[in-house]
Amino acid sequence: MENELSRVVDALPGLIWSALPDGCTDFVNQRWGEYTGLSTGEARDEGWQVAVHPDDRPRLTDDWEAILASGAQGDIEARMRRFDGTYRWFHVRACPLFGEKGEVVKWCGINTDIQTRKTAEEAIRAEENRFRVIIDGLPAIVTLMSSDGQFEHANQYMLDYIGVTLEQMKLKDRPLGKAYHPDDRPAILVKWMECVRTGEPYDHEARLRRADGKYRWFHTQGYPLRDAEGRIVLWYLLQTDIDERRCAEALLSGEKRLLEMVASGNPLPVVLDELCGLLDKMANGCVSGVLLLDRAGLKVERSIGPGLPTTYSKALEGKTVSPEAGPCGMAVCQKIQVIVSDVTTDARWNETGWQALALAHGLKSCWSTPIIAATGEALGTFAIYRPDGGLPTAFHQSLMQKLTHIASIAVARTHSEDDQQRAETLLAHEKRLLEMIAWGYTLPVVLDALCRLVEDMATGCHCGILFYSPDETTWQHGAGPALPSGYNETMHGRPAHRASGPCGLAASEKKQVIVSDIATDMQWDKHGWRALALSYGIKACWSSPILSHDKKALGALAFYQYEPGPPSTFQRELIAQLSQIASIAVERARSESALKRSEAFLSKAQQLSLTGSFSWRVGTSEITWSEQAHRIFEFEHRVPVTIELLSSRIHPDDLELLNEMIDRVRGAGSDFEYECRLLMPDRSTKYLHVVAHGTRDHDGALEYIGAVQDVTERRLSEEALGKVRSELAHVARATTLGALTASIAHEVNQPLSGIMTNASTCLRMLAADPPNVDGARETARRTLRDGKRASDVIVRLRALFAKKNELTESVDLNEATREVIALSSNDLQRNRVNLRAEFRDDIPPIAGDRVQLQQVILNLLLNASDAMKGVDDRPRQLLIRTDRDESEHVQLTVQDTGVGFEPQAVERLFDAFYTTKTSGMGIGLSVSRHIIESHQGRLWASSNEGPGATFSFSIPRKSVRTRDSDRS
Repeated sequence: MENELSRVVDALPGLIWSALPDGCTDFVNQRWGEYTGLSTGEARDEGWQVAVHPDDRPRLTDDWEAILASGAQGDIEARMRRFDGTYRWFHVRACPLFGEKGEVVKWCGINTDIQTRKTAEEAIRAEENRFRVIIDGLPAIVTLMSSDGQFEHANQYMLDYIGVTLEQMKLKDRPLGKAYHPDDRPAILVKWMECVRTGEPYDHEARLRRADGKYRWFHTQGYPLRDAEGRIVLWYLLQTDIDERRCAEALLSGEKRLLEMVASGNPLPVVLDELCGLLDKMANGCVSGVLLLDRAGLKVERSIGPGLPTTYSKALEGKTVSPEAGPCGMAVCQKIQVIVSDVTTDARWNETGWQALALAHGLKSCWSTPIIAATGEALGTFAIYRPDGGLPTAFHQSLMQKLTHIASIAVARTHSEDDQQRAETLLAHEKRLLEMIAWGYTLPVVLDALCRLVEDMATGCHCGILFYSPDETTWQHGAGPALPSGYNETMHGRPAHRASGPCGLAASEKKQVIVSDIATDMQWDKHGWRALALSYGIKACWSSPILSHDKKALGALAFYQYEPGPPSTFQRELIAQLSQIASIAVERARSESALKRSEAFLSKAQQLSLTGSFSWRVGTSEITWSEQAHRIFEFEHRVPVTIELLSSRIHPDDLELLNEMIDRVRGAGSDFEYECRLLMPDRSTKYLHVVAHGTRDHDGALEYIGAVQDVTERRLSEEALGKVRSELAHVARATTLGALTASIAHEVNQPLSGIMTNASTCLRMLAADPPNVDGARETARRTLRDGKRASDVIVRLRALFAKKNELTESVDLNEATREVIALSSNDLQRNRVNLRAEFRDDIPPIAGDRVQLQQVILNLLLNASDAMKGVDDRPRQLLIRTDRDESEHVQLTVQDTGVGFEPQAVERLFDAFYTTKTSGMGIGLSVSRHIIESHQGRLWASSNEGPGATFSFSIPRKSVRTRDSDRS
């Protein structure tokens, strides 16, 4: 039986052995001996150990002792040497045999060749090592998960990133899950378990904690590895760092949201609060704040920073901006970025209080960037603070650059809207002021409203206005409702010169004068203005001249402040604008005052000159009259004037002329002038002279502006003057004809002598026997001829001597001149005057009074003859000539070679009672000029190039004068 069992053991496909309870080998089967080359005796006790690989022997011994100690089955792997010296891997399994009492009585074991498996495992491990080298070298996190979603492996990048070992990763407390942001874990778990269940690829984004505790965004993509039958055997997870992309997206989204808030008109504090919140969120460990300057750029108007301590922000508000005020003050003043990496060691602001303020609030670093408008104006600062020191990274710099730019847009937009609203408000107030000026409000009321406008538009400012006195030596108070009354009273009457104060210099130099700090500006100390201003608490004065339209200084407008400082750009512009309005108000007031005086003078002048004014809008027949025009027509002042009412006053004989004139000028639009008569209710007659100028408004409507003058007294005076002149002309003619007595006698005696001779001859012829009837008849005819001749001479003399009204008729100037020559020929011959007449045959007739024109010609002929009486050294030549010119005038010239006249006497020759003769009356030439001018002509005199003088007159031909007469 024992031999049979031995053969069975030797036949088993394994190396069989047994050992005593203490572990000493007592049996090995044949296959064990054949494989190792050891006999049973050599393998007894501990001899078998020589067949174990030296490197594995200590471990195998330790494991075998542990199994003996445990009394339980155990497994060991080790390399055993084959008889040829080759080592192969074996799996050693030891099982105990127990006795009846449960004690180990025997150990049985089998060694199974696992070299093939080990070789495969080593190959797998080699592949795994290569795979590990590859995935460990990837710049991304790679994780391997089992088919049921449990952790298997992670590359070194992953382990280094989260700061754990691979063994720690395999612990049951799942450090991998805890590495994700708590807010992201629920979504990760739900998404992962769904993919494990469905086998769909995994795709998710979440924040993963870095070894330093900072979270960064990762994009995780998971793909299942399937076997030949499609079963999932492994999950590969690739996690890519997308934090910068997510930051960029978040920043872009934040920027978009901020710009939308700006465009939507959100309040500036809300926008800047959101901006600071965006940076605080994007830059871990940082808090940010914005300081806004007032519009003058002098003080911090507002501090915004949701992450900053409230007490810190409040402490900065109202601070004066200067480089000494802190990093933000330096940044805004110098318009540069100021970096304070460690507040504790930066000594620049030790003495100013900012360092202590920052440290008291746990702020160890400050990176301040100025907010600059597109115009270059500093609007404020954007600052980042950290509780620990340090310099800004490139990411921080990029954030500051982008968000500072958005802040500048938001602030500039708000300023623009504020400016627009302020401009609209100012425009409305200016309109109101201009309306007050136009409606005739008194100057003090307008200026008082202007000053109150300043106080509404420029916070903290008070306005005062001073004017020059009429002699421009002292000030006169104009307005200043909010200024101390004592200051206003003191300024009234003070000397007004360039050194008397900012207002004096502004008015003298005609430019703005800015005194930002009266206390330190000593130039106003000399004349006491500085002390006066300071005594009333005035610390700053910004003055602008009030100039007239012709740039003459009228006074000055000034803004006063009880705090020192310069004006903002808006305040400068406001000063200039309101100075202009003040100028308009002053000039309007003075113009209205002058207008009222002028109206009073005009009204009085119209009464004195009996002249009224009117306007007539042709399209609407609206007529507006002055009071004097009502008085002239004797209409009630309140009665509306119409064409029909006017017609009721026109003399019936002139009514047709009025209607024709109205019809003619309705559409012409040209100026007109005419005279007519009024028939008054008491049947008295008034003479009117009307003149009007036609204009058109922007719609083309025709309107006449004119004047109507009562010329009754003038007309009566002219008629009386005409009678006097007629008498004077008659006297002049009588005087002139008196000088022609001999010529007249000769002209009359000649035909009378002919009559007497012819009568005697006729009687003798009739007394003859037989009577000479034919001869007597011829003699009678000669008698009749001479009688006619004498009669014509007497008729002409009677016409010259007669007193009669002016008669306009067609006159042949050549014929009229010949008649005058005939009357004066004897006198000219007696004075040895050689007369030469040059008459142009084609001169047209003229319209005039024949007798008056012959009087002028006769006066010129006799004056020429008298001028040559004393001339004996040259011939007494007298030329009388008629001609016509291109302007349709007929001209007569009388030229002599007499004594002439002095050049300076040429204008006095035609004055009444001026004469160069010893026996003259001095009325001949004066009357002659009046006669010629009444014929619309001209009489003038000139000295000859040689001896003598030339007198000429020209009169328009008949058709021309007739048209002019008709027109008048």
